[in-house]
Amino acid sequence: MSAYLCTIVYCLLHWILFFLYRFRVKKNNITVLILAYFGLSSFFSILYFSASNGIYRDYSNITLFPYFYLWFCFVITLYPLYKYDKYSPTFSLSIKETKIIYIVSIFMSVCTVLPFIETIIQLPNALANSDQLNRIYEDRLSGESNEYLSFLGRKFFYFVWLLNNLVPILIFINLILPNKNKKIILLLCLALVTIWLHAMILGGRSKLVQNALYMIAVYFIFKRFLHQDIINKVNKYGILVLSIAFLGVAAVTISRFQSMDSTNMNNIWEWVGLYAGEGNLNFNSTLWYVRDKSTDGYSTFSLLLSWINGKELSVADSWALSSKLGISGNIFYTYVGSIFKDFNVYGTIIFILIFSVLVQKLTKCIRNVSFAQLIILCLWAKILIIGPIFYTYGAVDDQKNLLFTLLFSLYLYMCSKNTYLFHVKAE
Repeated sequence: MSAYLCTIVYCLLHWILFFLYRFRVKKNNITVLILAYFGLSSFFSILYFSASNGIYRDYSNITLFPYFYLWFCFVITLYPLYKYDKYSPTFSLSIKETKIIYIVSIFMSVCTVLPFIETIIQLPNALANSDQLNRIYEDRLSGESNEYLSFLGRKFFYFVWLLNNLVPILIFINLILPNKNKKIILLLCLALVTIWLHAMILGGRSKLVQNALYMIAVYFIFKRFLHQDIINKVNKYGILVLSIAFLGVAAVTISRFQSMDSTNMNNIWEWVGLYAGEGNLNFNSTLWYVRDKSTDGYSTFSLLLSWINGKELSVADSWALSSKLGISGNIFYTYVGSIFKDFNVYGTIIFILIFSVLVQKLTKCIRNVSFAQLIILCLWAKILIIGPIFYTYGAVDDQKNLLFTLLFSLYLYMCSKNTYLFHVKAE
């Protein structure tokens, strides 16, 4: 079977799973979103196979079994979200949890104001020239700092970034609360926009794309507990907010594309499409054949190993580790590929299976679901929504954010055992 035909079969596997599930479940939920998203990514792999194969990538050695492996790992990872959608639990929130949510939301709102103002002031300069964002990005890769925030702005933004996994969650939990504070919700939305614009001004797309996709995933997890009028408003204004993220990605992409001396691509859409679908192709054609070497845990436990060794793993260090495997470090291999670098064929399945079962047990919600459980589900969904590109918790900073969010959810769980303020039944 040809490499191109194998890629078509891989796409069909995802879409068959999507239609089988969608035919049985007559509503849109997080499972439907993830299934459709992976189907779309696999479609991009087909669409841009011909745009890259034999031009500046060699995908001629692609076979069917690595695609089956990828698909199987995806199904295992999806299981906790599938189980969550299977039942209609009651969401309960205690009085103490509500107070904590209010305090953290106020804190985030205060931290957002100065970075947001400074970001808006800087925005015209960043967009002054078509190649400006690409130049900033190249300078950052070479080690030069282009940080535009003031001393206080950087300090405030640090907390916003440290809590970036919680920002979308706080937005939707505030929409569920009986006494909604519109000012807090607005400022939390501005915190999200600030994170996106900050990434764009520094010439990066990765963090911007991650947070925008994560926002959509969080919405589908919380959607079951929102009133229909709130859902209508979220759909209406959410498009506006996500448009900011889309425009940011477009601005950076256009800047980089125009600044490239030789892309071998006919147009920018082929380049964008390859970005969206190359992970599947790269895993199958390259990483699958790396069997006798590994990154020794640095692709999945970079924070822990950095603590042990006393040195944080930088992006350049991560790329260097991949180069030692005989593969390129600056391209994508999907989230399965990031784990594969550490644990190889069997270890990767065991790794995903252990954590998938653990998450499912922690979030088992046949009758009731807590706020802490919803946070864990959101964190797990982020792996899948970024999954066709890379493992979203691979970098040291991302693992710091993950650790902080997990500790926060643990504290909330400990506070959830007192008098409940209200209950909301899932749809």
